[in-house]
Order: sequence, then structure tokens, then C-alpha cells
Amino acid sequence: MASGYGYLPSWNAEAAFAAQNMYGGNPMGFPAMLGMNWGDPAQVSMNGLGGCFHPAAVASYQEEFGGGMTGDEYEDENDGANLAGGAKKSKRRSRSKGGRKGNLATGSNPGCARRYDGREARWEAVEPGDQEDRWLSSVQAAMAKGEEGTEDDKRIVNRFVEELTGENSKMIQYSFSSNKGSRLVQEVLRTRCDVQSQIAWEMSACVEQAWSHEHANFVISKIIEYCPRTGRECKSIAEGIRGKAAQCARQRFGCRIVIKLIEECKTGLLETDEIITELLSQVGDLIKHAFGHHVISTILEHGDAERKQEIVRQLMTDLSVHAKQRHASHVVEKVLEFADNMDKYRVQLELATQVLDFAKHQFAYYCILFIVGAEDLSDLIEEIEDDEEDGGAERKAIFEKSGVQKLPGCEDVTHDTPPRDFILRILTSKEAVKELEGPANQDCKTQEKAHKFGSRMVEELRKKGHLTHLGRFPRPDDKKEERGPKGRAEVEPGDV
Repeated sequence: MASGYGYLPSWNAEAAFAAQNMYGGNPMGFPAMLGMNWGDPAQVSMNGLGGCFHPAAVASYQEEFGGGMTGDEYEDENDGANLAGGAKKSKRRSRSKGGRKGNLATGSNPGCARRYDGREARWEAVEPGDQEDRWLSSVQAAMAKGEEGTEDDKRIVNRFVEELTGENSKMIQYSFSSNKGSRLVQEVLRTRCDVQSQIAWEMSACVEQAWSHEHANFVISKIIEYCPRTGRECKSIAEGIRGKAAQCARQRFGCRIVIKLIEECKTGLLETDEIITELLSQVGDLIKHAFGHHVISTILEHGDAERKQEIVRQLMTDLSVHAKQRHASHVVEKVLEFADNMDKYRVQLELATQVLDFAKHQFAYYCILFIVGAEDLSDLIEEIEDDEEDGGAERKAIFEKSGVQKLPGCEDVTHDTPPRDFILRILTSKEAVKELEGPANQDCKTQEKAHKFGSRMVEELRKKGHLTHLGRFPRPDDKKEERGPKGRAEVEPGDV
């Protein structure tokens, strides 16, 4: 039978049109494709049909009405090789027996196929995720309208919720598949209290996989945030972390989950207390870890006094090393902000003994800067005296043991002097300012890194008005130093 599109085997035009209507494409181009050499892109584009047919329609016609394709080879559904334009052929090439050499419809996954684009002379994948992405986009648009949405929008949202909670739940699939799917599951957790328990129960089975996944970890965090603090939802998540808390805290995304658990379930949940105990058993390593130090800082902010003291004891074993370590220096700052008053006193005394060295260091500099800027630390002694029962005997013993009185300019300080005051006294002396600024005859680019941070400390002291008694030291590189040196590159939880 002749056709304007080429010579064909016997075919049923009505069936061809029906097949194309089912799968999409150009019904007129469909029969012409059956008599072509599929391995020759020129024949496809010559008929003007490139990209306008659906491979599954071809397979449907063959199965129903017969006919063949003369192409030698076809591409597997999971094969990434390109058959057109002389591209490298795949090792996973299939050849069927008999007259027909296979088809373009996939066997294992009907949602995935290969489509030839005649204009670009290449084979193009029809991914199964395309359909899912369009569906999730429609759900996202419907959810964004909220109460102002139409009845159709509400039906779309309800259907999505049914997919999450139905017999064949897709909740885990959506949580792990993409950023969009994860965000929609989080939105359902926020707005639909009636399905929170079911979502939490299913996700509790894959907590360990979720804490290392870039999308699913957010779903776990939202379960902890939105579900009842003492309910079984949070308990199920905590049980999935218990025994592996230190491992989770070292993960880029896992540390988020542990932080959220400590913040939201700090009281009334036995499992959280056990997790904190497990973390503090490895506090020495975690405070130096890129992600673990965030977890320890959260314990300092939300934990009880006993937990805070345990962290301070670990820091005080070698405060000089910890203050100069990139990540541990953040924990030292949190101690100065959230620890008990007596622990703050101990840490400041220890920092005062090497304050000039710390002020020039690229990481310890920030600990000293915090003390300089925290004016409330000048009231520390008064706050300690309100809680003392021994008349200051313990505080006096700590002060005498520190050896602060041996420092230049501190001969007259006592245990009743706030540490911040004599730290400022040391930093603002004429000799200290010259040491911090470094050699004046050196260009900024050739100065040591220590001098860059020392110069920056002097500028901060000037801004806060602590150097008015000295006037201003002229510096040849003032304009070059306006931006200041680079500081610590903080690694936030989940940075990619």
C-alpha cells in the first residue's frame, strides 16, 4: 500500500490513529516510520517526522497489526549511549531474534523510552521523572494557593496526601527523590496534623539513610519540629539515632537532625538525654569536627548545667590548642556566651594569660574579639557574687592559680576585677598595640598572617573607643587594610 510518507506493510489507519492518540505524536507520521531503517537518521528526518512520534506507539502497532523495523540495533532503556552522529556505541546493545530487531518501548519500565530527535540528530530519553516532576509542580502550585485555591486545587492536594498515606505509599519516594518532593512532604507535615503520625512512622524506618541524604534529612527535621515533643513520633526518630549519634553528628546533613532534636526535645524525652550522653562521651573529637562542633554548641545553648560543665572541662584540658583550632574556637565562643558564670570566669582567666598571642591568631582572634565586644562580661563578678556561698574563696583560689598578676600591667588586679577589664588593659597598652600592628616598614602583602589579625584587633579597639588615650598611630597601609583579612570559613550544617 502506497503512502505519501513511503511504502508500508499492510496497516490499519484507524488503529494507527488510535495508538498515536493514546501515546502522543503525529498520527500521519506514525505509519511511515514502520517501513524505515531506524538506524539511518537521514531517513527519519527526510520525512520530516523527527521527534513527532512516540516509540511506545510503534511497539503497540507492531504487536497489534504486525510489521517490522529494519534497524540493526536499538538502545536499552537505561543505556546512555548516543546512536546518532557517530557517537560511541554502548556495550549494552540488544539484538532480538527473528525478523524484527526489537522496539523502542521499554520492557522493565514503561515510563522510560528513547525518542529520536531528527532536528538535533540524536536520541533523547523520555525519563520517568518527567511525569512525576509535572505532577509535583501541580501539587506545589495548588498548595501555594492555600485556602484561596479552587476545588480542583483542593482535589490535587488531597490526592497527593492520599499518595503519601495510602496503601501503596509514595512518601519515602517523594522524600528522597528531589528537592521539590521533599518540600511538599514537609508542607504536608506543617499543614496536616492528621497525617503527621503516619509519615513519622514510615520515615522512622529509614532514619539512617535520611540523615546522609540531601533532601530527606529535612523531612526528619520537620517531623521533630512539628510533631508533639513527647509523642511517639519524636521517640521513633530518636530511637533511630540512638547508638549512632556521634556518627550522625559528623554527617553534613545528619548534624541538622541531631541539632533539631536537641533544640525541640530538650526536656521530657528520655531518648534525647541518652543521645546527649552518647555525644558527650566523644566531645573531645566532636568539638574539632567540621560538623560535630555545631552539635556541641547546641548542647551549650540548650543543655542543662551539668552538660555544659562537662564540655567546659574538656575544653580546659588544653584551652590554648582549642582556641587556635578552626572549629573548636567556635565552641569556646559559645562557652563565653552560654556557660555558667564561674566557667566563663575560668575561661577568661586562661585566655588572659596569652591574650596577645591569641589576638594575633586567625582563629583565637575571634574568642578575644567576643570578650572585647561583650560589655555585659564586665558585670560578671557581681553576678558570681550573688550565687556564691563561700564568700569568694573558690574564685580567689582560681585567680591565684591562673598567674594573671604576673602579666605586665596587671600587678594590681585582684579576684574581684572582671577578667574583661584587665584583658582590655593588656590589649590597649602602647607596647601591645605596636606588637599587634607588627613592623611598620613592611608592606601589608608581605606581613605575616598573625600581623594581619593583630592589625584588625587594633582597628576594632579603635572603633570601640578603647585607644583614645593613645591617639592614633599612623600606618602606611591604612587604605589597604580597610577590608581586613579573611576570617574563619565557617562550615554551616548541610553546606554542599
